[in-house]
Amino acid sequence: ATALRQHPRQFDELFCSLVATAEVTGTLDIILNRLASHKEKAEKLKSNIKKALTYPAAVMLLALLVSAILLIEVVPVFAETFRGFGTELPAFTLFVLRLSEAVTTWWLLIICAVSATLLGFREAHFRNAQFAYAVDRIILKLPIIGLITYHSVIARFARTLATTLAAGLPIIEALDSTADAAGNRPYQKAILQLRNEVISGISLQQAINNSTMFPRLLQQMTAIGEESGALDEMLANVA
Repeated sequence: ATALRQHPRQFDELFCSLVATAEVTGTLDIILNRLASHKEKAEKLKSNIKKALTYPAAVMLLALLVSAILLIEVVPVFAETFRGFGTELPAFTLFVLRLSEAVTTWWLLIICAVSATLLGFREAHFRNAQFAYAVDRIILKLPIIGLITYHSVIARFARTLATTLAAGLPIIEALDSTADAAGNRPYQKAILQLRNEVISGISLQQAINNSTMFPRLLQQMTAIGEESGALDEMLANVA
């Protein structure tokens, strides 16, 4: 585990923590098998999310492309026709004409500005924790994308916690590892809040029930798992 932690880009904290636990308990083969299964399911989930987002992304890209072609190639032709009418044009038509002129004249500057904005956004998201938190929170509220993100985060939370508990990691350390793997900062904060409440002495089910970030199904399945002693199985079912 110590050697693995020297390569954080290849082996995340969850992987290192489970390997460290396996080395102490002598169950390295079992843990590695569970990690392989966990990674396969995580990659499958990631693939499903990409497929779900491909269609809306393609529609938006096509809409932008068609709009650009219309503004650059089609609208200027109509502009010449409109000038020959000698009448006052509606406000929206004038707006489209002005927009077409701006795009045709300043297209290179617009491309540079958009590229610089995207690059600045990426750097701010990477370097500024408060900005990244705000972006992750906004993503959860977006139509379609927000719902997909919400379900993927809950699935990742349940599967990661199930894997760590099945591997024999104590609940506190398991929640720490799960928070690191959440993939969404508001949920990372919520999971750490669960950890703090569990440390204070309440059950995980009650801690989840106290939060507004997790679905009712997760709370119910966690309650069943804690009562039956099969929490990892119930969480895997939720995922």
